[in-house]
Amino acid sequence: MMPSNKGYALFDLDQTLVPWDMQLLFANWVFHKYPWRRIYLIFFFTLLPLFKLLGAEIMKRAFLCILHGLSAREVESLTQDFVDHYYPDIFYPEIVEKMRAHQERGDFVILTSASPSLYVQKIGHKLGANLTFGTDLNPYEFYPLFPQFPIGNNKGHQKILTLKWWLYLQDKDEQFPLPSSTAYTDSSADIPLIDACQDAVLVHPSERLQNHAPEATVFTPERPFSDKKGQIKIAVTMLAGLYPIR
Repeated sequence: MMPSNKGYALFDLDQTLVPWDMQLLFANWVFHKYPWRRIYLIFFFTLLPLFKLLGAEIMKRAFLCILHGLSAREVESLTQDFVDHYYPDIFYPEIVEKMRAHQERGDFVILTSASPSLYVQKIGHKLGANLTFGTDLNPYEFYPLFPQFPIGNNKGHQKILTLKWWLYLQDKDEQFPLPSSTAYTDSSADIPLIDACQDAVLVHPSERLQNHAPEATVFTPERPFSDKKGQIKIAVTMLAGLYPIR
């Protein structure tokens, strides 16, 4: 679908449309379905001390070891059930309402996330996004221990490269910042996304992010934790596969 003449609205997913790191929530889902798969995290934790050396992309690939040995059909079913279970209950109503307002206005809505496309594409479909970008994995008949990302980790500046690539394929010679555009994010990693748009809406922003976009609208929707300590506690519980599935 080609862009309209109205404008663009670009939405991050994790901690912007939802309060969670979706990769941790998905891992919790996997471990509830396959409790013994926790053993694969030994591979991830073995590499964790080398995080600064290896970088976020390699560590994300290592984290997806939790899918090792599953067939493409099993992963498709697992991710569809995951999205069906959590949508729309865990989404921030205030931010979804902003997306709906853009859709009603005829803006071209893009969901762009660093989380795996395995479930991000399904979320984008449910939200009615015109275009959805996540971190793509190579297609596999059975998932390996260390899956490949054919075009890299869709994070930071990569989100802009992916967007430019898509515009090029559509023969759209848009100038940056995009005309009549708004970026929605919680993360300073998305500063390139903010710079690619005319306006920004920040969700629970850090001081660094708010200082970068001082004129941005700020939303602080209610979260299922009261402080950073509570957020970390829930994240650890998810990583252990012990967070309750409601």
